[in-house]
Formats: sequence, C-alpha cells, structure tokens
Amino acid sequence: MIDNRNDNPYNDYETIYIKCERSSNFGIPPGYFSGLIVIGILIGLQYIWNLLADLESYTGLTKIVVTFYHYTLYEPISFGKSINNYFIYQPLTEYSKINFIVRWSIVIFYYFGVLPYLYRKLLKIFQKFNISKNKFKLLFLAPLILLILKVFLTYIFS
Repeated sequence: MIDNRNDNPYNDYETIYIKCERSSNFGIPPGYFSGLIVIGILIGLQYIWNLLADLESYTGLTKIVVTFYHYTLYEPISFGKSINNYFIYQPLTEYSKINFIVRWSIVIFYYFGVLPYLYRKLLKIFQKFNISKNKFKLLFLAPLILLILKVFLTYIFS
C-alpha cells in the first residue's frame, strides 16, 4: 500500500507499507484436508465392510472377532438391503412408483427408526446390569483391541 499523505513537509519520498499475510495452509484451499480425511475414512469403512462380509475365510481368534462384528454390525445394517430386495422382487402394487416410495419409506424407517430404537433398548438392558455407556463401548471394542494385540504380538515374536 502506498501512502501519499504528506504529514511531514521534509518528507520527499512515499511511504510504502507491506502487509505480510501468512497462510498456514501453504496455498492449499480450505477444506481440502478435511475432504481427504472423509474420503480416507469412507475407503477404510468400505474395506472393513468387505472384510466383515467374507466371514468364512478367517481362522482362530480372527474368526471369532470378525464373527462378533459380523453379527453386531454387518447383519443389522445389511438387513435394510434385504428389505429393499424383497420389495423389488415382491411388489405390493402394480405401480412401480408407489412401490418405490413404499420400499424406500420402509428402508428409511428401518435405518432411522428401528435400529436406533434397538440400540437404546440394548443400552437400557445393559444399564439394568449397571453397565454404563462407556463400559458398553469398551465391551463393544474389546474384541477389536484383543485382535490388534494378537496381531501386534504375532508380529513382534515372528
């Protein structure tokens, strides 16, 4: 920015102010890293989803852990797809658009109504046995922690 004001009559030169704007993102547009993180998480979830779907290819402790998560995560979530496929092959009416609306209404109700309801009921059952939400999360993550520990120890001692 150039200052053309003459506050000092003995000032025969122009004062130049340089404003330094430092950017912590090194020229990368805002939100770029968060977008990459979301894409990475989605790719990771897809990889885990495929691992849970292939239950028969595991042995030993890995099969026990994958079976636990297969029946607690994969089956309830993939049941919505089964509902959708059932109504595709067994339509309620002869009108395809009505069938589409009914089919997706039931699937959305299952995902946003039935599953959260069952989760809350399961938490209430655990609370009756004096197990809090944090203990419930720990119980849910315990097989994964056990598997990570097994893989780590196998790697160390191999």
